[in-house]
Amino acid sequence: MKKLIALIFTLVLVGCKTIPVPELKSEPVGYNLTQEQVKNAIVDAGYVRNWQITPVNDNLLRGTLNVRSHMLEVDIPYSAEDYSILYYGSENLKYKDGKIHKKVATWVRNLNLDIKKSIREAAAK
Repeated sequence: MKKLIALIFTLVLVGCKTIPVPELKSEPVGYNLTQEQVKNAIVDAGYVRNWQITPVNDNLLRGTLNVRSHMLEVDIPYSAEDYSILYYGSENLKYKDGKIHKKVATWVRNLNLDIKKSIREAAAK
């Protein structure tokens, strides 16, 4: 019985793991695109995985992802040369002292991969 309780406790701890907040800084665009084309590529990429991408100013977008009872917000500063994905805020993702739920890494990674794909597609037009 003690082994079963220990196993359950271990599974709960593993399932609730937090990691340092994932941020991507100065990801190169790598193509000769305008700032407007980069912006549109980011917006299109967000749409693929249900991110709501809204403009904050001329070189900053804010992405919001709602998954069940969880919410993640990221700032996406961009230019014709590069973009970043930076933590802005969250709800129900165990954010504390620069750490957050491990699933956030997957969401940020997927958004970045989708942005890169969308940029490639924009460059091919």
